[in-house]
Amino acid sequence: WAYFKADKLYLAEENLKRAANQLKTNSVIQEHYGQVLFKLGRYDDAIAAWTRALAGDGDSIDKSDIDKKIRAAKQKLNKR
Repeated sequence: WAYFKADKLYLAEENLKRAANQLKTNSVIQEHYGQVLFKLGRYDDAIAAWTRALAGDGDSIDKSDIDKKIRAAKQKLNKR
């Protein structure tokens, strides 16, 4: 997540992908992974990660905020 904050998106994606694959029900990891994917323009993948975040443990996430992120990603996909 530190790489994301430092705008090193490819390093963030690499590390969060590994964590997301190992911790599939960790909502925070899935949400963060979705944010990185969204910034990289990988909207379908971001939606999938955020969907996993909503279905996960639910710890420390704002479900309405994730719903907004999913809607924003869907809008980006519709503009392509």
